[in-house]
This record gives sequence, C-alpha cells and structure tokens, in this order.
Amino acid sequence: MTPGVFEALGGAPRWHDATAATAVRGLRLTAERLFDALEDDFAMTADLLSAMAARLREHHRIPRTAVRIPAEAPAESIVVRPPGTAD
Repeated sequence: MTPGVFEALGGAPRWHDATAATAVRGLRLTAERLFDALEDDFAMTADLLSAMAARLREHHRIPRTAVRIPAEAPAESIVVRPPGTAD
C-alpha cells in the first residue's frame, strides 16, 4: 500500500518516513483530491478498499474466511460472525 494513504483518508499527519534506494518521482496528494479520484474511478476505489482490508486483516491477524451470501437474501437477515462463535 502506498505510504500516506491512511493519513490522507483520515486527515491525519504522516506517522512514518519513506526512504528511496533509487531515484523516484513522488506525488503529493491531498485528501480532497484522493476522494475526487476515488469518486471518478470505481475500480481504483475497489482496489484501495481491498488493499486496506488486507492490511487490517494482516495487522490484526484476522483469518480470511469465505462468506457466501445469496443475492436474494434480504440485508436485514445477513449476520456475519467470527469463526468459532455461537449463533
């Protein structure tokens, strides 16, 4: 994940540094411009959300589990519980 994305989304100052081993070209992105880009490109938004979810799973050591929800299931009937918990 690109350094600074969480900070940009949260409107928070950067909390880490990045050091390049070779010459790079960097971009400065404000939260407003990031939101504009995400609004215009759904595929990029989906990729970003997927990467953020993977990072959170990794950080909190949450196992990947498959949850299949039938398309016809009413939203109010969908309950997802962590593995090993009772109904």
